[in-house]
Amino acid sequence: MVYKTIALFAATLLATGAIAADNDSRSTQNSDAMFKSLDKDSDGKISKSEAANASNKNLSEHFAALDANSDGYLDRQELQARQQQSSKQPTSGAEKNRGSEY
Repeated sequence: MVYKTIALFAATLLATGAIAADNDSRSTQNSDAMFKSLDKDSDGKISKSEAANASNKNLSEHFAALDANSDGYLDRQELQARQQQSSKQPTSGAEKNRGSEY
């Protein structure tokens, strides 16, 4: 009985890890699609004008804060760093979603 319980627990942990990996994969795919839709000229970065034309005004409003290297563009690494930072900060309600999307 104890061995069955341990085996069930281990299987649950493995399944949880597989689900998390699948969710990460979907999140990456969604992020890539979002980035491509914002990068209108397909140069691999988002300019201030591309951000200003985005349907999500958070991107334009927070452009300077997101532009970590202050080059006037947002690249994938800058947006991914912000996403990771947001996901690690325990917040609640509106604060959680504020500025976390591109």
